Amino acid sequence: MIAESNEIERVGLSEYARREGLPVEQCFETLLTGLALRYYNAVAG
Repeated sequence: MIAESNEIERVGLSEYARREGLPVEQCFETLLTGLALRYYNAVAG
């Protein structure tokens, strides 16, 4: 999940969705979940 989120950040939301054949909304949820997990890991770390 975090790796996917990093990739979305790297290439951009629209490009990632187009490349993977996924809805932008689904990719956005993945991005937010990855960001939340990274934040949690940093705080709880």
